[in-house]
Amino acid sequence: MIIVPTIDEMIEEIKKFEVEAKANFQAPHPAEYYNKLAAFSLAYKPDLVIELGTDKARSAKQLAAGAKKVVTYDIKEDKSRFNTNIIETVRLKKPEDCLDIDFSEADLIFVDIDHSGKYEKPLHQKFIDDKFRGFAFWDDISPNNIFAGYAKWFINLKHDKRAVHNWHVEGSRENGFAITRYC
Repeated sequence: MIIVPTIDEMIEEIKKFEVEAKANFQAPHPAEYYNKLAAFSLAYKPDLVIELGTDKARSAKQLAAGAKKVVTYDIKEDKSRFNTNIIETVRLKKPEDCLDIDFSEADLIFVDIDHSGKYEKPLHQKFIDDKFRGFAFWDDISPNNIFAGYAKWFINLKHDKRAVHNWHVEGSRENGFAITRYC
C-alpha cells in the first residue's frame, strides 16, 4: 500500500521523477500529462494499478513504469494485444460491469470512463464499500474544463469525509486529471 501524508507532498515527489519519466518512457501526446502518470508510478511503485477505460492503453503503459502489475478494463474490442508481463487487459461486456470489480487490493485506480457521472458516482461509493485505500486518478477533469454534472459532482467529492482526505487537480484545460486519496 502506498503511504503518503498529503497529496501536496505526493505532487512534490512526482516532480522529482518527471525527468526520468520523460527520458525513459515514450509518452504520447500530450506528453506532460502522461509523464505525470509515469512519474507517479516511478515515485511510488504501486503493487496493483487498476485502470478503467483502456482505449489505446496509453495510461496503462505509463502507469506500468514503476508498477508491479496493471490490470486495465474496457468495453471495446479485445485489447489483449496490450498485454505484457506487467499489463493485463480485461474486456467488460457492459459498462456497469466495472461496478463488480474488487478494488480493495489496488494501490491506484485510474478512472477514464463515461464522464457523465453515471458510473463515476457509483464507483466512488464502490471504492468506499470495498475499503479501497489508495489514490484514484479521475481523468478529464481540469480547472478550466468543467463537464456538466460530472465535474460539479466531483468538485463536491472533496467534501466527502467518509473516504477522501485530499483532493488535487492537475493538468491543462484540455487534458487534466483530478486525484483523490482514499484513507
